[in-house]
Amino acid sequence: MTTRFGILLPVFLLLSNLALADWPQLQGNALRSGDVPDVTLKVNLGLEAAVPLTDAIQAAPVVKDGVVYVVDGSGVVHAVDIASARVQWRFRTAGGAGNCNNVAAPTVVGQFLHVGTTAGFYYVLERSTGKVINRLDLGEPIFSAPAAGNGRVYVATLGARVFALSAKGEVQWEWDFVREVVGFKGNRWLGADWVKFRGDRVTWKDHFVCSRDIALIGKTVVMPAGGRTVFLEDAGAKPNLRKVAVIPQFAGSEFPATLGQSADTEGNVYVQWHRRDNAGRVESMRLNGDELKVDFVKGTQTDIRTPGMLSFAPVATRDGVVYRVRPEEGMGLCRHVDEKTEVLNAAASICPPVLTRKHVVYGGLDGKVHIVPLQGGKARTLPTAFGAVISAPLAVADERIIAGSEDGHLYIYGAGGKAPLPKRDLGITKIRSPLKGPLAAGKFDWYTNYGDFAGSNSNDQGLKPPLRMRWARRLEGTVKHLPVCGGGRLYTHTAEGQVIAAEQDTGRVLWRKYFPGGFLSFTSPLYVKGKLLVPHGGVKQSHILCLD
Repeated sequence: MTTRFGILLPVFLLLSNLALADWPQLQGNALRSGDVPDVTLKVNLGLEAAVPLTDAIQAAPVVKDGVVYVVDGSGVVHAVDIASARVQWRFRTAGGAGNCNNVAAPTVVGQFLHVGTTAGFYYVLERSTGKVINRLDLGEPIFSAPAAGNGRVYVATLGARVFALSAKGEVQWEWDFVREVVGFKGNRWLGADWVKFRGDRVTWKDHFVCSRDIALIGKTVVMPAGGRTVFLEDAGAKPNLRKVAVIPQFAGSEFPATLGQSADTEGNVYVQWHRRDNAGRVESMRLNGDELKVDFVKGTQTDIRTPGMLSFAPVATRDGVVYRVRPEEGMGLCRHVDEKTEVLNAAASICPPVLTRKHVVYGGLDGKVHIVPLQGGKARTLPTAFGAVISAPLAVADERIIAGSEDGHLYIYGAGGKAPLPKRDLGITKIRSPLKGPLAAGKFDWYTNYGDFAGSNSNDQGLKPPLRMRWARRLEGTVKHLPVCGGGRLYTHTAEGQVIAAEQDTGRVLWRKYFPGGFLSFTSPLYVKGKLLVPHGGVKQSHILCLD
């Protein structure tokens, strides 16, 4: 008995260490909890390598057997050996120029890698070679990372369709929120079909998109769709709808926008939501049988009359304590315990936190990786080369921190790392798909909120119905105005202080800048002769920013 235990213990420890070397899916697990209490970070972390990819990185990397798998914004999958920082293989997913702003992290399932893209194609690749094992055309963008568990993989489309797949990508069943909950059986992307269905314009009751990540609790898929939270059980050959949870009344009663979702080991689901002018909070939900218990995390509630901004990332949790980031300098990382809110770090962020044994780790809008002690002490930062935003969730594996930056580099930080920061700009900000056609000239630019200085709110582009959706991208911010266009770019100014430039033709993000001090700045930029003027309003002070 004693001898047998002595043999098993080292084996158990070995298996535990092997498990800690991997980060197989978004936030480390299908719960998206971001909690890895058995991981201890080294005190002398430094840059080991910066691997150039083909576009900005907006999707989280995953790690298995010493290899990092990451999808860049243009849908190119890279397999990078951690030890040597060499790219083992690359695979370009289909979809052309419009296959951009890929935000769905890949997922490792045994010897396979599952990848969903904004072009609507879903791939199963052989991890060792990048060979295509299966390809599914799901017909609409995929913004949600696949969740793996129970021998299956689950994926949700932007149109709120859920697929249960085998490891090789064989469809086991499909479930459709729009058909089953909304009751709509037409083409969800065609306005004419909605008019036939409703007899009038659509309303908030018809909201259906799934733009954030699903979670998996046991055999139950938890999907944010149409401002509701869907609990969908995998019953084997078919799904079983357990509950469609609705956010309680606060600052209105319409279905809100979900901005982040994660779960913990106790079965609690945490939903950051938004409804009207900065109103929102983190709701906690727990489904026991058919009974749904709903509460909210104290200290997370915001509205237009009170201090504090919304969060745009899933929370991380440990032992009932909630860790939350937001794009608000001075309140960047907070810990919520009972009814107390404690600021752990000032740096603003839209990147979800990861909890190690002694630290919270997250990427900042300042382009740095922040390592914050859980029990007090000075926070550390790890730099990137160009100060570009880190919006993609991090990976913590193999005693390293792996961060994807919007400058297009994959940064690997490890013990004793002393590699120099890269100096070559990858040209991410350059337009790759310019506007073409007779109405592409500058005189047709929509350069101010109402189209021109006369406020005419008119620009004849020859559009005729029926219209189709040309592109869609996920936004980690709120806006209260129209974007403006100039020079083939579309500019958005979020109420929380981000200015984002995208290709007008494809929506591909070219650059993102964050300016602290803004507070509910509901203002539109002005494009004039290659310059961008941004009214940036705050509580303590306001500025007019002039950007190239």
